[in-house]
Amino acid sequence: MTLRHNTSSYDRREDIRKTSKVLEFFKENGTLDESFDFSQHTRIVTAKFLENLEKGGFRLPKVMPEHSISSYQYFTTNLALYLKFNPFYISRCVKLITEFLNRFILRPEDIFCYDCECMAKRNSLFGELDYENYYSHPAYISHLLVESIAARRVFFIKKIEDTLKKKEISYPSRILDIGCGMGGSLHLFHSASRKVGIDISYPMIEISKKVAGPSEWYESMDCTNIQYRDQSFDLVLCFDVLEHVTRPKHTLKEIRRLVKHNGLAVIVYPFSNYDWDSHISLVDKEIFDSWLNEFEYLVVEEVIPPGERFPCGICYLLKTQ
Repeated sequence: MTLRHNTSSYDRREDIRKTSKVLEFFKENGTLDESFDFSQHTRIVTAKFLENLEKGGFRLPKVMPEHSISSYQYFTTNLALYLKFNPFYISRCVKLITEFLNRFILRPEDIFCYDCECMAKRNSLFGELDYENYYSHPAYISHLLVESIAARRVFFIKKIEDTLKKKEISYPSRILDIGCGMGGSLHLFHSASRKVGIDISYPMIEISKKVAGPSEWYESMDCTNIQYRDQSFDLVLCFDVLEHVTRPKHTLKEIRRLVKHNGLAVIVYPFSNYDWDSHISLVDKEIFDSWLNEFEYLVVEEVIPPGERFPCGICYLLKTQ
């Protein structure tokens, strides 16, 4: 099924503002030097990205379509911040994009056009494509290509690592990412010996497999029936997934089954009025917290992104008891 392009646009300036808040946080806490010139760094990263993209056989137009400019700016801004924590990601990012473009016979600018259209049509796209096609359609995959390196994810993961150090919790060796998309979260865990990503989207998994590193494995799998043994992982990630599934409580139970005794789970869940039709399972915080209590999760920390306040997405760092 195809998606009709139109000139509808989603303005990502608010999202770019949130990225700047994460950047400010990293400067304030000393993760990045106060004198770090992020604007100059972004220009250098953007030039390097375009150079690598051209080597892969693709070139962005000199003038981007008007309705995709803010998406492109959001992508390059987040890529610049992401590369401060994973400087080798630029080549993988370009490989992911070229694999995606070749698979769907698209132009590079289509990524940002589709992302804007996905955001602008988030109230109707899910119904237009139906559940099975939605998560495998190039519009949604384009959106995840842009979102997989979002600053909030970098922030959450760095906060997790800081908490592990402060509380003297061992660094996880085996990690599972549920709803992994393009693996953007897994790539930030440099010291893990085994990183597994699962997602319901077969095209995303096939693309990720082609650029997987030696410690990574990707599988197409339903998160309500995960085919791994009990206590297989030291850490399970589940970022912005539970609101998309019909049985979120069951998935929480699955995560609990998969995490080792005294292991960790990191779950991001939106407590706000996000107007996405694909958010089919939204509950308030009191109910969500009762589920965590029922499955005997110990809440180590609740993290809210810089510049936001409740109700918003919360990142839970959980420990199994």
